Amino acid sequence: MTIDVKTLARSLVDAAHGLAGESWSDVRAIAEMELHKLAQSAADIERLVRARHIDDKHARMLFEIYRTAANTALLSVESVTAALVEEVMNAAIGVIGKAITRSLGIALF
Repeated sequence: MTIDVKTLARSLVDAAHGLAGESWSDVRAIAEMELHKLAQSAADIERLVRARHIDDKHARMLFEIYRTAANTALLSVESVTAALVEEVMNAAIGVIGKAITRSLGIALF
């Protein structure tokens, strides 16, 4: 089973929307963009692991780089609190972690 980027991105955005509540309109544009990138990054990492271009350790390090970038972008929105960004990123990591585990049988986190 491979990761479907569109489905994963939609799951991430839905989770973020639910957590953001009234702040969603402030963060929506950046959240959708960054969470789609994060979903694409997870699929790219999956492909690299499957092709044996990177190992599990490198996959974890690479994902951490992408996660940090998304986190930083979300923190750039003035009206968004660090606590909300942490909740959104934790939810995203949970969804992506399950997708990677189902697909590759490894845990990224």
